[in-house]
Amino acid sequence: MRGSRNALKCRLLLGAGIFVYLATLAIAIIGTQGLFGTTPDGLAAVFVIFAGLPWSLLATPLVIFESPLWIGQAWVVLSPLITLWLIWRLCSRTQDGP
Repeated sequence: MRGSRNALKCRLLLGAGIFVYLATLAIAIIGTQGLFGTTPDGLAAVFVIFAGLPWSLLATPLVIFESPLWIGQAWVVLSPLITLWLIWRLCSRTQDGP
């Protein structure tokens, strides 16, 4: 019984993380491109940075050492996936454990 309860908690946590990631991406795309009649604003993507913490902070050296801008942007957009992968791995380990 306890294993199924933990599996449900893991699935809910992973599902919530995926929802938050997709919601922040949608807000970033809508806000920066000015879709649906909104005024284009580059700060709309700030939620993606928060969703990817602490991994998105690793993009700071990319900006300091003047690497191409798209590399830093891609890292910030993909950094929440690292957290989701870690949650998935931890959940898969707890289901196999004692």
